[in-house]
Amino acid sequence: MSTNKTQGLSLFFQKDQNTIIKAGRVVDVNNFGGTRTQIDETDTDDTEEMQYSAGLKNPGSITVNLNQDFDAAAQEDLEALYDDGTKVTWFLGLSDGTAVPTVASGVFTVPDTRTFIQFQGFIADFPLNWARNDIGRATMQVQRSGTRTVHRKA
Repeated sequence: MSTNKTQGLSLFFQKDQNTIIKAGRVVDVNNFGGTRTQIDETDTDDTEEMQYSAGLKNPGSITVNLNQDFDAAAQEDLEALYDDGTKVTWFLGLSDGTAVPTVASGVFTVPDTRTFIQFQGFIADFPLNWARNDIGRATMQVQRSGTRTVHRKA
């Protein structure tokens, strides 16, 4: 049985048509699910319980906790994406490898030596947090758009 540890997990995002950046100082990535909507099929013959069928999946948002680093170019790029509201391609690289995805002229290449989860999304929120006796932190919300694709390690 294979177990992926969080040590070695990496988050990457598309900066432009030819650049993918590693989002440094990531502490954790949460809520990679998405609930399915419900279609109400209840009619007047239903007297005890409502009737539903499954609708579309709502991809939801991913929470990414970061240690804030105002000197890191990648965090400047994330803040710019937040300000612009631009939807880009993201890759979550699992700890079963160290390879990185690449892009050239908008065409992505995902290595088969590491498992990746690929998705589209925009930064919906990027609050900065400072607590007593701590370091600066950020809690980034990435709103997913569309489906996620898992590229499994060969």
